[in-house]
Amino acid sequence: MELIFFFGLNSNPRLAEPPVVSRIGFDPEYLEGDMAQTNCVVQKGDSPLLISWQFNGLPLTNSDHVEIAGMGKRSSILTIDPVMGDHRGNYTCVASNPAGEMAVHAILHVNEPPEVLPLNFPSDRFVEGDFAQGNCMVHKGDLPIIISWLFNGQPVTISDEVQINAMGQRSSILTIDPVKGHHQGNYSCVAANPAGQMAVHMALAVNEPPRLLAITFPAPQFLEGEVAQSNCVLTSGDKPVVISWLFNGRPLHSTDDVQIDKVGGRTSILTIDPVRGHHQGNYTCVASNHAGQMAVDTTMVVNEPPLLLPIHLESDRFLEGDFAQLNCVLRSGDRPVTTTWLFNGRPLVPSDDVHVTKMGQRSSILTIDPVRGHNQGNYTCVATNQAGEAAVHTRLEVQAPPKFQIQYRNQTALHGADAVLECEAEGETPIGIVWKKDGQNVEPDLETRYTIRDEARSSGVHSSLSIKKTDRPDSASFTCIATNPFGSADTNINLIVQEIPEQPSGLKVLDKTGRSVELSWTPPYDGNSPITRYIVEYKQSKQNWEDQSERLMVYTIRDEARSSGVHSSLSIKKTDRPDSASFTCIATNPFGSADTNINLIVQELEASIDGLRETQRKYVHLLRLSRALASHFYHVVSTQHQLADAFADLAQKSPELQEEFVYNAETLRTLSKNGETLLSALNFFVSSVATLCHNTMEDTMATIKLYEQARIEYDAYRTDLEALSSTPRTQVCSVIHTPRTQVCSVIHTPRTQVCSVIHTPRTQVCSVIHTPHTVMSDVGVKLAFLNENKVKVMHKQLLLFHNAISAYFTGNEAQLEATLKQFNVELTRGANATPPSWLEQSLTETLQENFRSIFANVNTSV
Repeated sequence: MELIFFFGLNSNPRLAEPPVVSRIGFDPEYLEGDMAQTNCVVQKGDSPLLISWQFNGLPLTNSDHVEIAGMGKRSSILTIDPVMGDHRGNYTCVASNPAGEMAVHAILHVNEPPEVLPLNFPSDRFVEGDFAQGNCMVHKGDLPIIISWLFNGQPVTISDEVQINAMGQRSSILTIDPVKGHHQGNYSCVAANPAGQMAVHMALAVNEPPRLLAITFPAPQFLEGEVAQSNCVLTSGDKPVVISWLFNGRPLHSTDDVQIDKVGGRTSILTIDPVRGHHQGNYTCVASNHAGQMAVDTTMVVNEPPLLLPIHLESDRFLEGDFAQLNCVLRSGDRPVTTTWLFNGRPLVPSDDVHVTKMGQRSSILTIDPVRGHNQGNYTCVATNQAGEAAVHTRLEVQAPPKFQIQYRNQTALHGADAVLECEAEGETPIGIVWKKDGQNVEPDLETRYTIRDEARSSGVHSSLSIKKTDRPDSASFTCIATNPFGSADTNINLIVQEIPEQPSGLKVLDKTGRSVELSWTPPYDGNSPITRYIVEYKQSKQNWEDQSERLMVYTIRDEARSSGVHSSLSIKKTDRPDSASFTCIATNPFGSADTNINLIVQELEASIDGLRETQRKYVHLLRLSRALASHFYHVVSTQHQLADAFADLAQKSPELQEEFVYNAETLRTLSKNGETLLSALNFFVSSVATLCHNTMEDTMATIKLYEQARIEYDAYRTDLEALSSTPRTQVCSVIHTPRTQVCSVIHTPRTQVCSVIHTPRTQVCSVIHTPHTVMSDVGVKLAFLNENKVKVMHKQLLLFHNAISAYFTGNEAQLEATLKQFNVELTRGANATPPSWLEQSLTETLQENFRSIFANVNTSV
């Protein structure tokens, strides 16, 4: 036995592994035409592997219906499509490698469809009353087999005359006893099993009497002089067949105006030309053979159709507003007669200005009052009776103002390109054209870029307005006005000049958290084309825009703004220096782009200051509404008190209503008393909110203004110092010896001090200037204390407001008074403003003193 070893990277030999193949298989059964497929997979075994197929022990290769496809190195798929009977057998997959081989087997089963012997009746032709039988035998095919019978393609219906009997599993007998005429036709025996089906056919012929189609004339009534024809057609019946005609029960033969023609052996044609009055009557067609006969009949009616007089119009043309009348008169014809009107080929619908009046049985009058432009068209009067119909036509012409097929449309033009606006007016000529722009006449003499050209056409006038080098003001609504002697019409063209967008505005920082920055801007004018995107570029303050390597980040976002004034925003994360950076926002549409840039100092304190301003605005609004409520309620309480006094006075003077006036007066006094109590609570609430807005918040805002002023001065100092630091010392010295006003317009510094500043490190200069960063913490503390005080004050005041309002409107006097006692509110009209707390006063004085000290040190140092 030969041993095969493999050596790996570790140089240790191992025994070669022969292939291991998974089982293969087919479905239990297949029908001819199906698709069969099996997959041979080598689960184990060393490469190289060879996979092959065998059929009944012989090698199997690709053919028309057999396909072998390798799926990688370890899989082979055998596909048979379609499956045929000769594909039935044993299939083997063999996998081999140098270490050995393995074979797996699968058997493909293909079912056999049935095969039926020829089928015939014992005779070629039967007579009604005979006995007929057919035997259907299946001599091949897999069981189970289902045998069924069809008559003219439909399942045979079992009845007293027709029986079907199964003789074992492979035979079925059809019996017809007795045979009738309706049994004649094609019979089919269908044998079917899971593998397929087969049908054999036989015909049953039965002798029968003649059968005729119903006869008719082409019309229910005829007019004298017309041609009438009727066809008598034999549909079935044994030959020979004799066809004859009767008129009112008597034999009918050909004459000068009556012609009988035989066409083939099954058709007889009766022609009457011309039709006369004596031809009216009953006509019968009779067909007969040795099995019997059949007769069909029809009736001819000869009538006179209507005849109309021409419609007369008083004028060939009408003006809008005129009166028009059309008279339709029946000259002759059998009655009854129905008269209808058509307008442009469609039934006329009466309206407020169109009326139809019937005058007796022979006249119909159409009245149009007043005539309008839409009444112009063709009018038809149609008269109908049993004999036929007649129609007369006329046309009504209306001289109307011009019209446009399109009333409004949009048209775009590229900024700087030429544009042509066109309109076409239809109507009576002559037609004059006038162009307007936003309601003002277009004057080509004044606006040399505008040119107007008019062209007469068969349907009206075509006019064009040409604009050279369109500009933004050309975006307007242009109106084309057409005028003729009968009126005017207009059409509007909205010209949209598209261009690149304007620069975004309002670029600012919405929020800054840690190393993240959120930017916001207002979408600009989009150039009459939607902005497709915004590009935001970011760089550090000392980097250069033109140097690509210095561009740290580029952000691209879709435009989220849907209307003017809506801010778009973008969040930028992981900025290296969020407190000192430059941003450029570029707006882009299909025609170009525009950008704007800013240098931003991102600080959380500025966001808090903006938040305070917004909060103060909302609290001032709350204070205004609260004062309005207190004022309105004061008038209500005052009116209640006066009304109570009026009721009490009337109670003394009206004894018969004294009781009613008294309890109304008492009720209003109670309401007035409770109202005064609630008014005290409202005044106290207003006073507290006023103190918060005008004292506490204003005090904090004053401190913030001092901080902002210091920040502005600090930025100015820092800018000048950076400029001096970037300038060579020789140049600075030359500047030092210039007059003071030329050295610096902002920092008026003696020459000796400037030189010392130049030779001082930047960190020392910043410490001398005392930047506003040294007082940021103080401002933050002030804001924190303000927020804390605001929460405490408003918590108490909102609870007071809620409890007092609830107690008043529920009529709970005791609860209302308890609420005022709970919050130490005096029962007075209005509450005195509460003075600032000691903490607020101390903090304000401390911050103000710090700012005064900072500014003194800055001025002294510089």
